[in-house]
Amino acid sequence: MMRPPGSRLAALSGIFLVGTLLTCFSAPPAQAQGVALAVNAEISLGIIEFGPTHNGTLRLGTDGSLTVAGSGLAASGIAGAGSITVTSPASGIVEVKCDPGGILRLGNLKLDIVDAEIAVDVGLPFGAGATCHGTRKNDPVAATVDLGLTPGPSILIGGRVDISANELTSGTYETSSSGGRAVTLQVLLQ
Repeated sequence: MMRPPGSRLAALSGIFLVGTLLTCFSAPPAQAQGVALAVNAEISLGIIEFGPTHNGTLRLGTDGSLTVAGSGLAASGIAGAGSITVTSPASGIVEVKCDPGGILRLGNLKLDIVDAEIAVDVGLPFGAGATCHGTRKNDPVAATVDLGLTPGPSILIGGRVDISANELTSGTYETSSSGGRAVTLQVLLQ
């Protein structure tokens, strides 16, 4: 993609997946057996170049493909889907739930992460993954994995960021900044 005339840079990296925000529960609590998770990669949208006049959408598939739509925006650097591995137990059924969104912050500026989605082991273009609906008790499960049939599965994470007209300023937008919020993943052992 061509760099927009007079463009500046905004790094959108380290988003969605932050190891300290991964939650891991075993259900029912009375039969507590741990589910261990390993963070392989945090999601990165690489570097987004933007012109003085810009707006659009960034779509990151669970396969790591990044699509930039709109005007005055271009991507450079390496984009990548988030990835965690369920390292134990070796057998059983796990259910994966995830928040549908999060917030990237740079000081008082914010970008909303929306339409988060996941895939298990095989990444897919944006829109083809399983939709994240939330992590509350009655929220639908995004994926169910039989660990006996799929040992050590990797859960891949993608999502969408909408950029309003002339919203970006140079800097690094992160979920770990004050007021930011990562997309939370929850893995429940049945």
